[in-house]
Amino acid sequence: MLRTDQEEEAHLVRFIQTLRFEHQSYFGIEEKNRSNTNWHSAVYELTQMSREMLPSRQLAAITTAAHQVHHEHQQNHERMVREYEQDMLEYAEVCERLQEGEPPPSPPPPVPKWVPLAADDFLPIFIFVVVQCCTQAAMPAPMRTRDLLWALADDSHLQSEA
Repeated sequence: MLRTDQEEEAHLVRFIQTLRFEHQSYFGIEEKNRSNTNWHSAVYELTQMSREMLPSRQLAAITTAAHQVHHEHQQNHERMVREYEQDMLEYAEVCERLQEGEPPPSPPPPVPKWVPLAADDFLPIFIFVVVQCCTQAAMPAPMRTRDLLWALADDSHLQSEA
């Protein structure tokens, strides 16, 4: 029989509530990895876990949320590249309009090469996502949810990427 300490659970939920409005930097998410949407798509996918009854489907929701973090990270980089390209076009136009002898302005800083998220970068992002999910009442009892998933999920699902 599962016994999640209700007092400990309540303490954790209160603590998570205090984190609700913290910026991504508070969670240790580096600026280059921050999302301008606060990882909305990953939060949405994780909230879908509360709609699922089967532990295997709940684990699938967690896995999908993790995939969304990686997908959104790549989309953020692609957006930065598009913005850089636009900035470079504007920079070129400004340079064309310069008077002879006038020094050109500094060019926009280049966009760093895209690198997939490492585990050390992923973990703070996923903690941020879980906090946002818990504060949306999609996971009102995170410890109980954890205990149920460990106890009821098929072992094969626990050995995969979930």
